[in-house]
Amino acid sequence: MPLSFFVLVSGVASTLVCLFLGWQHQTAYLVLLPITYTLVALTLPLPIKLAKFRLGVGVFMAVAFVRYIVVPALICISDYADIPLIREPSGDAMAIAVTIMVFELALSCLVIQILSPHLYLAAPASPSSDFRAPGKAGLIVLCVCAIFIVALNPSVIDRYSFFSSTEIWTASASRPALSGGVVIIVDMLLVIPPLLVLLAMHKRYGVNPRLRYVLFAIVTLLPFLMIIKGVSRFSMVVPALAWTLMFIKLFPAYRKRALFTIGAVSFLSVISVTAQKNFSNTEPAFEENNLPYLAWLGNAYFSGPFNMAYAVEVAPSVDHHGAEKVFLNDMIGNLAIISSFADQANTSSDFFNRHIYGSSFQSDQIIPITGQFSLYVGLFLSPVLLLFTIVLMLYFDSKMLKETRIEFSFVYALATIHLALCMMLSFNSIYPVFFNFLMPLYLILLFNRSFVSPFIRRLRG
Repeated sequence: MPLSFFVLVSGVASTLVCLFLGWQHQTAYLVLLPITYTLVALTLPLPIKLAKFRLGVGVFMAVAFVRYIVVPALICISDYADIPLIREPSGDAMAIAVTIMVFELALSCLVIQILSPHLYLAAPASPSSDFRAPGKAGLIVLCVCAIFIVALNPSVIDRYSFFSSTEIWTASASRPALSGGVVIIVDMLLVIPPLLVLLAMHKRYGVNPRLRYVLFAIVTLLPFLMIIKGVSRFSMVVPALAWTLMFIKLFPAYRKRALFTIGAVSFLSVISVTAQKNFSNTEPAFEENNLPYLAWLGNAYFSGPFNMAYAVEVAPSVDHHGAEKVFLNDMIGNLAIISSFADQANTSSDFFNRHIYGSSFQSDQIIPITGQFSLYVGLFLSPVLLLFTIVLMLYFDSKMLKETRIEFSFVYALATIHLALCMMLSFNSIYPVFFNFLMPLYLILLFNRSFVSPFIRRLRG
């Protein structure tokens, strides 16, 4: 079935559901969301076309599909009174929220339609498998340093958990303050060891194409896909997508097996963590009728219309405390080393969660990036940051396709996926990843490639 036909059928079905079942309460405006997605897909066909072949556009359109097609239908099918909303948004806020979402999707797809032909113009039709491997000595030394840091300060690994652990939900409350630089170095242990193993197996496979090298590579990789940082399931999902792409690039003949194996392990890991959150009462419990729960879950994790409405409602509180100060706190609040300079009690996320829960004891709801930016610049300019993020996504996606150095291709893949999730995340969930992880990783790999490896080659000979 062509993807465009699937989108059309799904869009029409969701529209009919919202039209006939969404007439009550604050759900009357939701019909505009599937209509917008369907019309945009028909009038601006390039995003849907590229979704099948380009990582960034594919992830972005998949997120938008859930947000604009699936979530509105689930909300309208469910009994509105049974959806476990902590706070019910006003009808006016819902109208504004849906209007924002309509314009942000239309403008986002327009940017992809206009810019993608230029950014992808020089990119190969499919990712190259002719990679230049990096030198190993510098990366091994870094791993030894990271292990030494962990040995001296075991508490640094409290922020990590394997598959599922009863510690991950209380770790944030008991974890001692750690140097941002230390955390950055230890984070490298999640990337460099599996990268070195994949490259070593790829080299051996190139000389002697035996299945055992492929199996050893994937068995080594799988444990790293089960590690979660903090309480975010995206800390498993995003690396899993990037590692899947790298594995397929290195071993294209085993594409289907890699997709199935890594996909199955990642799915089980996410389900395990989700079940643990459910049974530990950090999320509303499953009821006999699961549809209201699924509606709540889709809205919460994909920053759906209710969360956008909350962002609209919280604007007066942010204005009262000073939008400029809140913006500054958002800018540096999640950045390693300098986050201590931020007032964590006056961030947009804090205001957002206090508005929903009525207190600051919980902060697990995500303020959508467009709603968040509207707190600083107003509703008219609210999509600007989202559009800028999409431009960066297209840029890194094109860089990944043209890159022949496997370690840099992995960095670009991570950057592309994080940026492609922009509609469902907040500003201070997306951009700190660059400062805290991607930029240090890139600089370490660049230093190893440009200085350490040439130095070792000169010593040898």
